[in-house]
Amino acid sequence: MARRRFFDDHAAMTSAADLFGIQGRKALVVGGGYGMGRETSLHLALAGADVAVADIDLSRAEGVCDEITAIGPKTFAFAADVTDRGAAEGLVHAAHEALGGLDIVVNIVGAATFAPILDTDDAAWDAQHMLNVGQQLNVARAAARLMIAAKTPGAIAMVASVSGIYAAPLHGAYGAAKAAVMAAV
Repeated sequence: MARRRFFDDHAAMTSAADLFGIQGRKALVVGGGYGMGRETSLHLALAGADVAVADIDLSRAEGVCDEITAIGPKTFAFAADVTDRGAAEGLVHAAHEALGGLDIVVNIVGAATFAPILDTDDAAWDAQHMLNVGQQLNVARAAARLMIAAKTPGAIAMVASVSGIYAAPLHGAYGAAKAAVMAAV
């Protein structure tokens, strides 16, 4: 149903392509292969941005790029595990190179595990923090350094969760990581 609605709204978005002031901008969406990341990628494209779609699964990123190609902007698919600092830096530089610049970065990567905090061992805690906040730092730092060097007045959006504001049952490690994302900006 969401896919049908997206294309029904395409004509309305196209008629107001620069409504958000991003016509011709260069965007990287990390975690753009499905869910909210897919929707973000498609809406950026509808608003006139060229979009690099990154996901840990290349086939998902390529599928979104196929949808963006039908809309019209330039698009590129990348696979990267951004929990690895070198991979995150490589992704940001590859997207910059492919797009011919980088104005916008949206990082929507994240996932929760469910466990009582007393049953969350150090390895699970560390994994949740790397997946939900550490990788955000990896991507944002690489993008910010590149934008500063290029003198690009860009924007970096690091997506968090209400679990970072309100305690949720069985979400201790995830909530703490998302609170850290909110505190980092």
